[in-house]
Amino acid sequence: MERKLLLLISAAIFLAAGILIKRSLAKEKKQEKNLKEAEATIDRVIFSDGGNVKYYVRFLMDGKEILAQTVRYTSDAKSLNPGDRVTIGYYFTQNGTPRARILDDGVIPCDDSVSNFSWILFVISGFLGLIGIFV
Repeated sequence: MERKLLLLISAAIFLAAGILIKRSLAKEKKQEKNLKEAEATIDRVIFSDGGNVKYYVRFLMDGKEILAQTVRYTSDAKSLNPGDRVTIGYYFTQNGTPRARILDDGVIPCDDSVSNFSWILFVISGFLGLIGIFV
């Protein structure tokens, strides 16, 4: 009985994590639908231990200089350096934080891998749930 309960609780946790990731991605995609284009300069490049890279870009909006963080990109793609000029699409989060997406086919966002991860969590959740029911 304890094993069954543990499996079902684990399934619920994996399901909840998958749902949270999907909701977060959907919210970000909704905000990105109204991207405004601008020319920007790469200000900083931040590499993660996982092999991803994110950029901070500077651009002008209504005469004011804005510093925005980009989404994460795979480091296997085109490399950008501080001072490089890029075309971006920018938006503001609900709390007013500027975000940007580099509009260049040479840089590949990591969004797809996160979306795939949420589906993996759903599959694991279903598998654990079925085992919990039939054990």
